[in-house]
Amino acid sequence: MTSFSDKGIQNFREFVTSVEETTHTQIKAAPASAVENEDAFEEMKQHILDLYRGVEAQHSFLVDDGGQVVDCIPIEQQPAVRRFGGPVLKPRPLPEGSPSADEPVPGQLDSGKKDRFGNTMWCPDGTIPMRRITLDEMARFRNLRAFLQKSPLGGGGPGGAGTGTETKQYATTGYTLPNSGGVSTLNVWNPSVQTSQSQLQSLSQIWFYGGDGAQLQSVEAGWQVQPLHFNTTSPVLFIYYTPDNYQTGCYNLECSGFVQTNPNIALGTALTRFSSPGGAQVEFGAAYALYEGAWWLYLGGKPVGYYPIALFQGGQLASNATWFQFGGETTGVANWPPMGSGEFASASQNYAAYQRNIWYYDVGGSPHIASLLASSTSPGCFTVEVFNKSGLATWNTYFFFGGPGGTNC
Repeated sequence: MTSFSDKGIQNFREFVTSVEETTHTQIKAAPASAVENEDAFEEMKQHILDLYRGVEAQHSFLVDDGGQVVDCIPIEQQPAVRRFGGPVLKPRPLPEGSPSADEPVPGQLDSGKKDRFGNTMWCPDGTIPMRRITLDEMARFRNLRAFLQKSPLGGGGPGGAGTGTETKQYATTGYTLPNSGGVSTLNVWNPSVQTSQSQLQSLSQIWFYGGDGAQLQSVEAGWQVQPLHFNTTSPVLFIYYTPDNYQTGCYNLECSGFVQTNPNIALGTALTRFSSPGGAQVEFGAAYALYEGAWWLYLGGKPVGYYPIALFQGGQLASNATWFQFGGETTGVANWPPMGSGEFASASQNYAAYQRNIWYYDVGGSPHIASLLASSTSPGCFTVEVFNKSGLATWNTYFFFGGPGGTNC
């Protein structure tokens, strides 16, 4: 039931057929299966078949040896285009006067690279890369909703607990202010997340929020380590959205929310280079900007695609965001993984995780250097130190954050 073997990657149509033919009995027998019942399995199965209905992959390749397969599919066949229809919007540049945030995403697609089966790690013109979603990885969750939610065992909004048995910890900065997005540069680390010890997730990201309570809405982006979901112990590039306080929403292209236009960015796949303590810092720029009915995502200064405001059904993000947040988050069941580099914020430059050159866009789209307030839910495990409008040429507003985690957070 896996998508590749020592002989190569399973043909895309054969993969879809194998999903159609897989039974609950087969999935239930898998050692890692956590599916709660047959109805939950059938819902997962139908979700995958709906994702790929009418899709014909033009090329496929392996991103890493852990099992991440990417299919290159025609742009008009991706789930959100089939849901909302066309035409696909033309890519928009970053707002005028915005910092470029052009540090490229590390370890993404390269026309000069091949996977271990000899497949070129690049998508043809007119297609976009879509990480292949399998029943095996979905079956590690109780049901489809648990798979689609941001947190491995439930929902959960900013700075609080999830709806499952896990608890989230944060070390973040932010500010309440009407806005239409913003930009930050994140350095990348590879924190160890030990799922055998009930550690689940560690990330660095940007958030743009609107509404509150059950009407809370967000668009998000960054990197994270979540082995159960992404089938790798390496950090992956991710985006996420929710229209209803994390009751629904999804990562990347795993439901019909995000419209991707960039053929060179593979969301949800492993990043192959990370920062080293005391050494080179690996970074990438991430931004969102609301423009004429769409929340545009930018990575490495390049437009990647957009969330149509129709997703937000007249909620706050259909007009603008009302606050923003930048920083780190970890999830565990009484045992939290390291955040960032695993060092506290006081370790500072070249040792601690950071985000720098942080700006926001006002509701008219004009950029401003952000002033941020810092917050940590467990200062004994994770800390954050913010430096507003520092005057450093390429850092401006920045902050350090992180910590070792553990069982006493």
